[in-house]
Amino acid sequence: ASDVYKRQVEIVDRCPQTQDDWNDAAARKNCSQYADQCDQPDKLLYHCVINPYVNQTLEVCAYVQNIISGK
Repeated sequence: ASDVYKRQVEIVDRCPQTQDDWNDAAARKNCSQYADQCDQPDKLLYHCVINPYVNQTLEVCAYVQNIISGK
């Protein structure tokens, strides 16, 4: 599934700020289009995160995961 993540990462100016903006971004990203490439397609959801170097904001479809202290 990691190849799926890498192929569909997009750099964005910022993450959605409201629930409506988040819903719009998730609909635009359309993570369901990648579901057939994953072992657990129902867990593949839209995420907007900061990269490890803290210099870019990224949109990606990935499995649900808690991020604590950047890890």
